[in-house]
Amino acid sequence: MPEFDLIDTGIMPSATIEISINMNFNFRIIAILLTLFNIQCLGFLEQEKDNNREIFALLAFAAFVQNQGPNCNSNQGIWVRNIQTNTSDCIGAELVAQGSNVNFYKETGLNVNLNFAQLVVDFETKIHPNLVSAFGEPSDINGDGKIDIFILDIRDGSSPGNPFVAGFFDPVDFFNDNPNSPLRSNQREILYLDGKELVAILPEDPLAFGSTIAHEYQHLIRFPRMQRAGTQDNTWINEGTSEVASDIGGFGPQAHRIRCLRGQNSSPCVGGGNNVSLLAWNSGPANDPNYILKQYGLAYSFMRYLYDNAGSDTASKNQFFQNTVNGNSSGLRANQILNLMTLFRQATGNTSSLNYPDNILGQDSSESFVILLNRFWAQVIQGSDTTNITRSNSFPSPWNLGAPGNHFPLPTTLSNLPTNQFPLLSNIPSSVRSGSAIFVSGNLSTNIAAITGTNRVTSIPNGGNSVVVFADSNPNSSLTTSSSQFMSWNDWSKMHNHSSDLSRSGNNQGLDNGNQPLTAIPMCGNPFLEEIHEKK
Repeated sequence: MPEFDLIDTGIMPSATIEISINMNFNFRIIAILLTLFNIQCLGFLEQEKDNNREIFALLAFAAFVQNQGPNCNSNQGIWVRNIQTNTSDCIGAELVAQGSNVNFYKETGLNVNLNFAQLVVDFETKIHPNLVSAFGEPSDINGDGKIDIFILDIRDGSSPGNPFVAGFFDPVDFFNDNPNSPLRSNQREILYLDGKELVAILPEDPLAFGSTIAHEYQHLIRFPRMQRAGTQDNTWINEGTSEVASDIGGFGPQAHRIRCLRGQNSSPCVGGGNNVSLLAWNSGPANDPNYILKQYGLAYSFMRYLYDNAGSDTASKNQFFQNTVNGNSSGLRANQILNLMTLFRQATGNTSSLNYPDNILGQDSSESFVILLNRFWAQVIQGSDTTNITRSNSFPSPWNLGAPGNHFPLPTTLSNLPTNQFPLLSNIPSSVRSGSAIFVSGNLSTNIAAITGTNRVTSIPNGGNSVVVFADSNPNSSLTTSSSQFMSWNDWSKMHNHSSDLSRSGNNQGLDNGNQPLTAIPMCGNPFLEEIHEKK
């Protein structure tokens, strides 16, 4: 602790004052010194200006220390991204609990009603071992062999009763710290958990905190693999896998995601997963603030569907997930849908006890996606007839999904997902993004045009209504309404009843069929927006 000698000014004898330069620095010392400085300035400024300069320098330094707050990149403080400003704040931190593989910190001065001892037990006995089995060991940048979890009031601009960020993993922590950058790095493995709104919903959802930790832990484990591969994994794959990671960590199933996809009245997700794209992850329509929740619900449900059908036991299912994150023996990772389907085909083909014939999943990975997405929706929307499905372009129709259906059922974890009251769209959308399912009334009619000759548009009859599944593997593709003479939605309904001419040509709109470009790796936030809105 440094000492500063105040110079004798004739007003008071020489004195030594200790100033504690740390995150608990007492501002009252500055106030006292400022008072003394003002007294000394009265009538003595000229003859004592040299002495006063020293005092002023001391005060300036004390004020500087106060403004700096905690010492970041140490155990006193942690750099945290401010969600509103996209800059880093240095926030005081206190170590409150630790285990063999984890340290728990909380923001200094924040009252958090959590059982930290139980959090350590949950991490050490469930989250860490289960996720390591499913995804592999985490990295260890700073060599301490631990994951840090910082519980704080996340600066996201949220207010009571409104959306908030429950937690996030920030890739900036995997890079060297740059003092000149607005985003600072802690250069260690760290997860950020909300200590206010997230804690407030625990009486309604006791699993929310542990679930969020497991969700973000998958992102943390996955990121270095993405770095090494030099690719950005599709958001829906990364987020869907993290949602299943919450189940694997012992905090599932994700009932709120299931309610959202179903469009239940107890969820804010009006319309459920109707016309929600699995592959094209975006903010969605301006008039649908809960669209992202629907994407989370669909990504979770479809990835859980794949995970449980990829093997006959936990070890084989986890091996599938290990390959999606780390790569198979050839280094192939699930950074996009076709690679994910390739790994799924390998997983099911190599599991002899499942005895899946190759033709059950079609001839290639693109065909596998068409089959699996259709089979998934046919089971979600009860009453669908999978023996008489129409397909666009030159693909044979009617198309029978009966055989794949026997091999790829919805898992028991999704037993609450099937519904015979899936919300109908009141209007035909002007654009349908790839990986979407649209449930429409049979008497709605408009024209719809496929953009390339390779797109797969399939339709599953459901009584007098239709489930149209646009299962194209290119996330940049979309179906658009057209005034040209293409098949109308009414015609789709008629074709479900034995039409003989089932082929039609495509319409190339010139969209890019390549992979999505590598862009800046996004920070992951895990919103639990709907829990605070659910109707009781």
